[in-house]
Amino acid sequence: MTDSPSIIDSLLMDYMQRIDRGEEVDREEFFQRHPEHADELRGVLEGGDVIERLVGPDQAATPLPGALDPTGVYTPTAESSAELAGDIYQEETWHPGDTGGVVGKPLSSASSLPQPSKEPKRFGDYELLEEIARGGMGVVYKARQVKLDRIVAVKMILSGGFASEDEVARFYVEAKAAAALRHPNIVPVYDVGEHDGQHYLSMGFVEGESLADRVDKGPIPPREAANLVRKMATAMAVAHDKGVIHRDLKPANVLLEKNGNPCITDFGLAKQTKDQNNLTATGLIFGTPSYMSPEQAAGKTDEVGPLADVYSLGAVFFCLLTGRPPFEAESVAQTIVDVMNRKPVSPRKLNPKVPKELATICLKCLEKDPEKRYASAAALSAELKRYLLKQKQDQSQSQLVSRPATIGQWCWQNRLVVGIAATAAIALLSLAVTLFIRVGEVDVKVVIDDPTAQVSIDGDVITITGVGDTIQLKPGMHELIVERGDTKVHTRQFEVFKGKNPVLRITVNEYAEDIPKDQWPEPLAPAQSFPKETLALKGHEGVVRSVAFSPDGKRIVSGGNDKTVRVWDTLTGKEVRTLSGHTQWVSSVAFSPDGKRIVSGSIDGIRLWNSSTGQEIRTLRKVGGAVNSVEFSSDGKWIVSGHGWSDGAVSQMKLWDAATGGNTKTLVGHSHLITAVAFSPDGKWIVSGSADKTIKLWDAETGQNTKTLVGHSDYITRVAFSPDGKSIVSGSLDGLPPFN
Repeated sequence: MTDSPSIIDSLLMDYMQRIDRGEEVDREEFFQRHPEHADELRGVLEGGDVIERLVGPDQAATPLPGALDPTGVYTPTAESSAELAGDIYQEETWHPGDTGGVVGKPLSSASSLPQPSKEPKRFGDYELLEEIARGGMGVVYKARQVKLDRIVAVKMILSGGFASEDEVARFYVEAKAAAALRHPNIVPVYDVGEHDGQHYLSMGFVEGESLADRVDKGPIPPREAANLVRKMATAMAVAHDKGVIHRDLKPANVLLEKNGNPCITDFGLAKQTKDQNNLTATGLIFGTPSYMSPEQAAGKTDEVGPLADVYSLGAVFFCLLTGRPPFEAESVAQTIVDVMNRKPVSPRKLNPKVPKELATICLKCLEKDPEKRYASAAALSAELKRYLLKQKQDQSQSQLVSRPATIGQWCWQNRLVVGIAATAAIALLSLAVTLFIRVGEVDVKVVIDDPTAQVSIDGDVITITGVGDTIQLKPGMHELIVERGDTKVHTRQFEVFKGKNPVLRITVNEYAEDIPKDQWPEPLAPAQSFPKETLALKGHEGVVRSVAFSPDGKRIVSGGNDKTVRVWDTLTGKEVRTLSGHTQWVSSVAFSPDGKRIVSGSIDGIRLWNSSTGQEIRTLRKVGGAVNSVEFSSDGKWIVSGHGWSDGAVSQMKLWDAATGGNTKTLVGHSHLITAVAFSPDGKWIVSGSADKTIKLWDAETGQNTKTLVGHSDYITRVAFSPDGKSIVSGSLDGLPPFN
């Protein structure tokens, strides 16, 4: 049974205050004095000798100026604000008994470092222009790279030529971690090396203030804060996909470009999940106390993974919303214990202007148990994106145009049937503007893939105030127009029928004059009906990355982040079997045309399975880059796979003999990773989509690229042929799905 938190907190406070006064405290004697609480106290303090590790036996922790209220909430005094705003605290990594990194001591410079004067000092290929930042481990200069004539930031080890092997190793950890990442919200690393005994790395120069400087001026407006954290979470999702964990996310390590775009820097404490030579031993505390996760605070190094960064993102979010981190006690020692044990207050308590939704998102990130946080940085980013899109919808228009329906006599006894035309300008995406067209007692759901688009019905602009808004229309012919600035979208139309009689025609047509009505495609045959209910297929842990129906429609196959392939019964929604063997997430799955085989792609290769037994038929390992998409040919004889890494290092397709597993061709032509592949119905052509924003058509027999289609402004996500093989449809992150 857990002891009363107030009693435990009181005992811990007494324990720490004695250490802060410089007393030598015998821990075992402390436990013996409180035998009824000994187990609970051990549980709190066993995470790596927290207090001694922070302050050392002879060093008292320096209090932060401010005050604790009775609930344990730290409130900086007016006098303390200016002091805390300065970069005078060294918060990096503490080792047992280490008194060299004492919190509260001003940082000193190393004599071996170059000292820029009014005249630029030459350092190898760099001219050092001015010192722009110092931290516990390094110093950063604004510099000009002479050969390339560009402004960069050059970071050097603070201790210069006297750096220890451990300091040098950590320095190169940062360089290696950051150099592997390419993202607009991560400061890029250009070069790393040594000059005159001084280790250095050069990186992108961000001309702007840090997020810490920005928040020193006061809390950031909630929507702006949410967008900043969303971008940071998106960047960290890329880092985590590359196996890099930051472990020291905080406002001071985020630089703001002039346009407000955040750029994450300082990967000096980064951990690479594939690296066995971890420089931080279990039991050591690393990071910045106010922003570190409970598992970091407890020194449980082996448990510090991507979800520790999710916690830190939540702590940064808390700071942006309120002007202070979630935990900031009188001493660093107390802050550590608070991080491990105290529940954070709601941001709304400190800033009533914070919306409830954002407070909930923030507190979910700050859960003590990693399993209760968002499952990934990508999941956090998606949640914030959903919030921001909804807010944009609410703000973009000022009133809802509603047409009362004079259809009291319309009591529908028959189901509505929807016929959908072949061109797709309305994409059924989860993050989108959603409205319902109500005809009689039935709602027709319409989803538009760009929340910023202007929507009008019969010439009247429609205000969409949230997902699920209902627009009432009279039965008959109507026109719906979606405008996206200068972007051209092909026409799509569908009709709602009662029996054989059309009741409502909806036309999505940005530029009707570009596509004459007599050239509009004929609607497809009406679908059977709207499903009465939705089945939830539950079994995967984490993100599901790919799903596909079997040819007879009786089975569904799925693959996801839990490294499994799962087969489901379409009728009941029950899991039929789990196919295990992949060691990394499964990015793509597909059935063979006869339904007897399943192919799955992952970072670790391609696997063929017997769909009836779940047995693995063979594994194709040396595939060349992560497998992002796989597909069978229509006769089942061939498999095409798309490959590549997020940094664009590998970009190729491979053609495989499905019977032997042999690689028959390698198709090269895209300049970035390949995200989608598909065979034409006759098997003569292959279409591919890439992160380079292009679509390419290939001759399956020769492997030659015959045509390149351009027009998208972002990653291609999906490609497919029409049943007659004459048209190609593509989906993209830009939200525009043109037909070619």
